[in-house]
Amino acid sequence: MSQLFPVVEQFMDMRGKTTDFTFSHFLVELLEEKDPEVIKWTSLMGNVTKCKNINIKALVTEIEGLHHLFSSFLIHSNSVKVSR
Repeated sequence: MSQLFPVVEQFMDMRGKTTDFTFSHFLVELLEEKDPEVIKWTSLMGNVTKCKNINIKALVTEIEGLHHLFSSFLIHSNSVKVSR
């Protein structure tokens, strides 16, 4: 992380007058006070675990197959005459 986000890491290591109070503590307290809903973001992470199990190649193959079927359907549906 230090190569990608050196400034963020420096902020996270920043300490207040007491060494046990960090910038991270400050951010959490500020968010709890100003916007408590933001703290609940981890409850939205359930789908991430499900997504990691998706086989991308199989998904692409399935979508391509559906695209082909849908295209065929459109071609054939345009050629069907509806009698009234």
